[in-house]
Amino acid sequence: MITFDALIIREKHIGERNRIITVLAKDHGVIDIFCRGGMKLTSKNFSATQLFSYSTLCVEVKVNAKGERLYYLNSSQTKNLFYNIRLDLINACLASYISELLCYCGTAEKDFGEILRLTLNTYYSLDTNRQPPELLKSIFEIRLLCEIGFRPNLLGCNKCLKYEADHMHFNIMTGKILCDNCCEDSDNGFDFVFDKGMFYILRYIMLTDYDRLFSFKVSDKAQKLLTAFSESFVSYHIKPKFDTRDFYRQMAH
Repeated sequence: MITFDALIIREKHIGERNRIITVLAKDHGVIDIFCRGGMKLTSKNFSATQLFSYSTLCVEVKVNAKGERLYYLNSSQTKNLFYNIRLDLINACLASYISELLCYCGTAEKDFGEILRLTLNTYYSLDTNRQPPELLKSIFEIRLLCEIGFRPNLLGCNKCLKYEADHMHFNIMTGKILCDNCCEDSDNGFDFVFDKGMFYILRYIMLTDYDRLFSFKVSDKAQKLLTAFSESFVSYHIKPKFDTRDFYRQMAH
């Protein structure tokens, strides 16, 4: 038996009584756990294994003939249900999109401590309505890609190393950032042009500590550019189209 804390990010019904839950755990990454009798409201594990719950799980591990590790739930205890997310359709849609991103990017038996912390902080902000959903979506998309290895070099112009300029030109494919003086043709090969304020916001999201990551607000104009950037960032590095994001977009607008 092993015991660990995990966030339930997806569930699948198996027959009339059983479920498979997909969880995100610090030391185990994204794994599937079989829950016997998990569909019954009277089950001792029903509450702790609900979607979006953060729980302590005691799991039995077995290895099949192919050498694959299989996980079976023995017992569980709730730490945080994030119940209010379920009461708001837009927040629930966004949480589902976040879960789909995690299921696509996550792998088993990998250290996902920073990603778990990012997700828990995002769900907490959704649950308490601390930040607008659209801003939380952009923060999560950008920082998740940074955590899985796609963080661009935002320390300054890639050519002259200037820390800041009136405008910075950014190419998503190459990760190249150039200032006005070094950008010979701003209309060719650059996806976004950021002013000082917007470039500071991107630096903040990509580089700041988690304790301060969710402690800022942006204008409606800045949010539109931030949304365009974060969605383009995801679309380039993660190829599949996410239906949950489309549904969230329909509900939000």
